Amino acid sequence: MKKFLCIYLILGLAFVQSVFGLATITDVTSPLPDGVYYEGAVIPIEVVFSEPVFVEYTDPVNHHIGMVMDTKETIGWAFYGSGNGTNNLIFNILIGMDMNSCDLAYTQLDFWPYPKIDFGHGNIVDANGLQVDPKLPTPGEAGSLDFNKEIITLSVSWPPVLHCNVQSPIDNDGEGYTSDIDCDDTDPEVNPGASEVCDEIDNDCDGTVDEGVKDTYYYDGDSDLYGDSGDTIQSCSSPTGYVTDGTDCDDTDPEVNPGASEVCDEIDNDCDGLDMDKDKDGVNDCSGQDYCFGSEIPDFNLYQEIKINRYALIDHDTSFDTRFKNSKNLGPKISLKQILDCKFGDNDAKYKFACDQNALKEWIHKNRKWMKDCLGPQLR
Repeated sequence: MKKFLCIYLILGLAFVQSVFGLATITDVTSPLPDGVYYEGAVIPIEVVFSEPVFVEYTDPVNHHIGMVMDTKETIGWAFYGSGNGTNNLIFNILIGMDMNSCDLAYTQLDFWPYPKIDFGHGNIVDANGLQVDPKLPTPGEAGSLDFNKEIITLSVSWPPVLHCNVQSPIDNDGEGYTSDIDCDDTDPEVNPGASEVCDEIDNDCDGTVDEGVKDTYYYDGDSDLYGDSGDTIQSCSSPTGYVTDGTDCDDTDPEVNPGASEVCDEIDNDCDGLDMDKDKDGVNDCSGQDYCFGSEIPDFNLYQEIKINRYALIDHDTSFDTRFKNSKNLGPKISLKQILDCKFGDNDAKYKFACDQNALKEWIHKNRKWMKDCLGPQLR
């Protein structure tokens, strides 16, 4: 594994001893996964001994037991942190400014014959009180840190893709996805586990940008804030000339839209599908042919005497009452829809609308055949 920078794992520049106990260092690794760690990160380094060891301090105030780390431009320390009385001691290094390394490793100082640990103002001993052998596994060989792990440390201004010969996928942005599956390993908000948002970026790395999150906008040709349902665009934000409402029935006329008021001009001004037809009977109120301008049936009972074969009585039961010839009794009831069906054909009149008496009188006078056509021969 190629190394560009080194880490010194030293526990004792002042160490002088020729006789060691039986405890030796068998492995150096880290509990962290391979990847890139930036300035401010704490890297734990695990030193494994052949038997339980114990940490002692000769100077409780100015003590230090740690690993010196020589990165590209500066030196840092990995201080002892935990593990006393076990086979595994943990040393922690805080990645500081300019502490850049393509493959975290250790080496010996110039005046040492081999890499070893530094005890400083302390000591590491076995169960018999004998100092452990401080020699570390040879860098790059089995048991060494850089053999076991591929840890890259760097400042933001020192990207590994430019300076390191990375041999396996790494996680440049530290969000848990390595560069072989992360479509933008420089942005922690972009990875296969991210949610897609409308920002013109493939956030979830599925090969599609902004899928399922774009809004539909409608072209508004007459600038009345109502668009054409047949002219749409999908976008994260409203393009110029487009609106969110696509219910305009004439996008060339700003006076015609669902918010306009209906007027007598033979145009469907309010886009309801009807041109000035208040009673919804299919006949334009402006034409002069619609006798039933829609008025609500009142809550009280309107009564007017029915002249034989001529008039109808309007009450609030939504039906017209008729009268047989030479009879004082009321005859069959007929709905407004039936009357209009007789005159105008298949008009969809609503039961809740009724005609006033003068309108009915005029209509019946002009259309006497309605009684025979609608009710049969009993009425003439």
